[in-house]
Amino acid sequence: MFTDDFNQVYRDFQLWTPEPAKSLANGDYWLHHQTAAILNFQGPRRVLSSSPLNGGIRDDLTTVFNLNMQAFRTQAELRTENYQSELELYARELSLDPEKTTGLGTAAWLERACSASFADDGIFVEARVSGGIERNAVAAGDRAAYAEIPDSAGSFRPCLNGAFDPEIGTLNIFLSTNAKLSAGALCKALITLTEAKSMALQDLALASTGSADLASGSGTDGVIIISDLYGPELSDCGTHSKFGEMLARAVRLAVRRSILVNTGATTAVMHSILARAGRYGITELELYFTGQKVLRFLENKKEFSSPLVQSFAEQLFTQSLATKSQVKLKQKLSSLLLEAEQFSSAFSELNYDSSSLIFTNLYLHLVDEYRKGLIEWGEALRSGLCLIRSVLLERWGRLDLEFKLQVESACQPLELIEMLKLLLIFLLLC
Repeated sequence: MFTDDFNQVYRDFQLWTPEPAKSLANGDYWLHHQTAAILNFQGPRRVLSSSPLNGGIRDDLTTVFNLNMQAFRTQAELRTENYQSELELYARELSLDPEKTTGLGTAAWLERACSASFADDGIFVEARVSGGIERNAVAAGDRAAYAEIPDSAGSFRPCLNGAFDPEIGTLNIFLSTNAKLSAGALCKALITLTEAKSMALQDLALASTGSADLASGSGTDGVIIISDLYGPELSDCGTHSKFGEMLARAVRLAVRRSILVNTGATTAVMHSILARAGRYGITELELYFTGQKVLRFLENKKEFSSPLVQSFAEQLFTQSLATKSQVKLKQKLSSLLLEAEQFSSAFSELNYDSSSLIFTNLYLHLVDEYRKGLIEWGEALRSGLCLIRSVLLERWGRLDLEFKLQVESACQPLELIEMLKLLLIFLLLC
């Protein structure tokens, strides 16, 4: 359903230039300031806003704005006591009535904001999105980075297990329509919008920075929905409705455009082992360390604390190879590990190898299924070994390799990941 939409994303990217000030189908128009983009209303509007400045549902606003809080500074530091008062200060500096506006802050360049729109039967919907999420992408339910102190007017304390990058990414979504939406319909539209945003991130398999899950958003996303108080009235904004379909397609397409323009995340960029396996801690540096472990293993035959991983290494690196081949493998690995740059250059080819990538994706899917309780550990291990045998057959021509592993108890997801890292080193060497 969305193939044509997403093909258009890449055509747009090739010809992309900053979007000029533009008018919407209902007459509202965007004006660009040095630090903000301001949407001026040309009639009474009902607005749902996640902003602390006049947030909630309001029928008396005259503008909304998207604010680059880091435009002329190295960090988006507050000049006031909290985010709400900071937005109010910016509103005054933009000559806006702070009682009649609402806005969202970001560190993203607003010149790179992207939009998408759809229309049907006289009703239009347009989504305008700024920012990316490469630094603070999260999956809903990840460990918190901070906790708000109750009754403190916006003060926070850090959480021990959370991570928070001050140079953050944020997806701010502004959705406009000429339809009249009730308070309930606005809330339903917010649900559909959020689902569409998460689908856009899953389209690219973007990973959370706080867990092994795929991202559902960033930790600082904001939403403003603007509807017409005197337009054609709609009561259903769900995904079964035509309006919900248009809303979701506009948001999904605009989010992908914004991520593409702001972070360069494309299907081509994601077509690599490291891009797909990074959520499980598989980085080039981690694989370099794994190579060092394998070298020590080849020297003393004992390196891994997990009996499962140890037995897998024994059968992969020693029992499957003749003594002469083991010596050559050890020499090649020693050479690659002399310098990190040399290892990086050698791994680059494997990183983008199509067969190795597809195998890695399928293997990680098994780990995901096991980690979430959808399959049992024995099923994950058995199926994982079948995948490993298939990739060894393709790359090495060996079908007779049978893995008889030492399993003392239910294996853990991290043990399966350790096995994957060992196999990647083996493929790099063979």
